[in-house]
Amino acid sequence: MRKFFKIGLLFLLILVALLTDNLFAQNDLQTAFEKVKKGYETARFHAVVTDTVAIPFVRGRHHPAGRIRYRINKWEIWYAGPNKLRLERLNEKKSGRLIIVRNGEKLFTRFRHAWVARKILHKEGESFREFPIRLRGGPYFGLVNKNYNIQLTKNGKIANRQADLLSILPKYKRRIIWKIWLDDETGIILRQVQQIDTPWGLKIVRAKQVISIDYQTDFQDSLFTVSGEMVEKKEPFEHHGREHFDKKANLFRHLEDLVSAAPGAIYLPEPIPEGFSFIEGKLARRHHMTMTQMHFSDGLIDFSIFQIDAPEKMQKRFFKRFRRHRPPDGRRPPMEIIPFEKDGFAFLIMGNFPAPWLAKLARQMRPYSKNPNH
Repeated sequence: MRKFFKIGLLFLLILVALLTDNLFAQNDLQTAFEKVKKGYETARFHAVVTDTVAIPFVRGRHHPAGRIRYRINKWEIWYAGPNKLRLERLNEKKSGRLIIVRNGEKLFTRFRHAWVARKILHKEGESFREFPIRLRGGPYFGLVNKNYNIQLTKNGKIANRQADLLSILPKYKRRIIWKIWLDDETGIILRQVQQIDTPWGLKIVRAKQVISIDYQTDFQDSLFTVSGEMVEKKEPFEHHGREHFDKKANLFRHLEDLVSAAPGAIYLPEPIPEGFSFIEGKLARRHHMTMTQMHFSDGLIDFSIFQIDAPEKMQKRFFKRFRRHRPPDGRRPPMEIIPFEKDGFAFLIMGNFPAPWLAKLARQMRPYSKNPNH
């Protein structure tokens, strides 16, 4: 009897420990998120920041095993929360310096001597606050807690500011390791490092570092206004891509509902990578084309699959337009995108996985069948 009592007590203690650890992780993540959100809503500061981005490059194709180059930019930042921002890239001649200004819902970018103005897209707004965009709440908090180990600790000083370190460590291989240092007093992000664990060791994907920051600043709001030659631009992706697609599409929160509504077969990778969950799907019909989008996330890493059922000529026009908007000279796009054709359908898989891993998902595409992996 005592033996069974001890086993039961041990099991209970283990269960309590697991639940307590999960509660601390959730509280740590929520605490950090609220602190950062409040900081960027109210802060006003002037800072200098370095931004380092890895550019894997092998014969014109990105590859994690290949020789890695790093592009390092130095920026001067003026910020007035919640929606005024001015960025000037310092590692250029002053006359040709790249300048980006956000004022409310307008974004201005200076190219040569003219300003290009456009409206900020709906899902872009939070990205200007520097925090991982998928830590906005909703289903993402639960997924992050499920797929990552989280810890918030005191961690010395950065730019003469006391910092807290938020560590977000993946439970699965080939995921991003996040380390984010927050200003203990204001919640502003002072340093951010993204690494990925590959068969060839840890690789830095991106790193941002505040060199200096001054909250006691009296800069004028005229920094967030622009004058001179102005070009109003409708972002091509807004008119022809996601924003246009979103307005015409039916929204589905469950994969089975999307599959039932689709007029033909729906293709998915077999198997879906561990830890990823279906977030939402969209289905749009127009003219002679049907387009579906399926969005998956593990809380921090996302990928979407676009499937286009259309005549061959329309598919060719779609791919031609897509390639026309790719960055030239092998420069790395904001997210990796893999276009391909299979069984008469056109597909795009896009996400913030490295390109070879998205390509693997493309090779694993199969007609959807009900099974536990989905």
